[in-house]
Amino acid sequence: MPEATLSSKYQVTLPMEIVRALDLKGGDKLVVTLVEDQIVMLPKPADWAAYFHGRLKGVYGKTKEDVDRYIAEVRYGEPAHSGELERLLASNDLARQVLNTLIRLIQTGKHHNDHQLREAIRNARRSFTDKEYYNALTELERLGAIETVKDNPSQGWGPLYRTTETGRRMATLYPEIRD
Repeated sequence: MPEATLSSKYQVTLPMEIVRALDLKGGDKLVVTLVEDQIVMLPKPADWAAYFHGRLKGVYGKTKEDVDRYIAEVRYGEPAHSGELERLLASNDLARQVLNTLIRLIQTGKHHNDHQLREAIRNARRSFTDKEYYNALTELERLGAIETVKDNPSQGWGPLYRTTETGRRMATLYPEIRD
């Protein structure tokens, strides 16, 4: 690895092999920055936009929607799937009921495993199939409104669930989707 020496006037002479490799000329400007504990020097480009064009492809998402979601999360603190979750809760009564019933079970200190959750919903609403119930549960978990705390199907009661901050915020920020 080539070496450079710092002079008493804090000047650095670049090794010739680096000068040739980067095609530098006398008087060219370099950009110098500190990254953690390393000095990084780059030839100053004439156009920064052109220099960085395409270098971050895929970092913030693969589609325009992914990038928009990322930007919304950074700017407004919105979870990545909040819009999708809001649409699900607005259009799917069973998903809305599952989330709100789980919140009520947790608030009252009752058990909130799969069996108790399904029974509490069945008591309030009799017209749903197990497939519809599990589809709603899967979507809520995929969108970050609930999460599995402990998967213990060996006892026959199913996994334990809890709401996430996203799920609780969604239930309070959008009262029209609350039961």
